[in-house]
Amino acid sequence: MDVEAGAEFLKEKGVKNPHLVGASIGANLALKYLAEHPESKSAVLLSPGLDYRGVKTEGILAKLNNDQAVFAVASEEDKYSFDSVNKLFEGVAFSDLRMMKIFKDAGHGTAIFEKEPQFMDEIISWIVEIAR
Repeated sequence: MDVEAGAEFLKEKGVKNPHLVGASIGANLALKYLAEHPESKSAVLLSPGLDYRGVKTEGILAKLNNDQAVFAVASEEDKYSFDSVNKLFEGVAFSDLRMMKIFKDAGHGTAIFEKEPQFMDEIISWIVEIAR
């Protein structure tokens, strides 16, 4: 319910459709929120899993509306997230709205920004581009 509460808070402040960014279980929650709220337009998933503590994501990506964007990120050495991202994108056509990025050795979740600090700018650019 944290994502729901955060999105509701932002909407009360005038944000119509927040862009979600989540790491680890937060990535799963962001994707789940996106699927349950078709008015929401995007989510960045840092190190998602297919099942973190019962928050399951398998098959969700394929069920999103065509105008909902997802940028999933994992690192090869984080085998569970790496395998999960590949599974999430099975059968999904890549586009500006459906992107996946794999790092070689960047860690899990927000640790990716420590090893790949320029990646924050890439995420911001992607959000700005799809928001147009």
